[in-house]
Amino acid sequence: MSEVTENQIEKIIKLLLESELTAYYISKKTGISEQTILNYRSKKTYPTEANAKLLEYFFNDSSVNSGKKNSENTITGNNNIIGNNNDARQFYSDSPDVLRAQIDVLDERIREKDAQIREKDAQIREKDAQIASLHEIIKQLSKKG
Repeated sequence: MSEVTENQIEKIIKLLLESELTAYYISKKTGISEQTILNYRSKKTYPTEANAKLLEYFFNDSSVNSGKKNSENTITGNNNIIGNNNDARQFYSDSPDVLRAQIDVLDERIREKDAQIREKDAQIREKDAQIASLHEIIKQLSKKG
């Protein structure tokens, strides 16, 4: 997985700033905390690779792009009302694109951790070999002494 470019971060922040969506709404739909969304909007912090990918998927969603916020904090678009009703609870949080992005991020983390574990295992094997060698030297010296 490649790192997020500065240009991608700028686009995401621009979308956050220009969006009529509340930080609360974006938070509920993406799983990114509301405070984190507010920090991105104020440029106090910048999106991590995982959050950038989630926000990119979120803003690329056609129903998000075509929708507008109304006074009840719902999104209207394509003649659908998406809000806090029971029928729309899983509108975005279970979107296949978002789930795929989350899986991709987790897979990358697993690959990174596996590489770290393999590196540590190699270091342990090297230390074990050194210890075995030292034990052999000690054994030989104790026979002579």
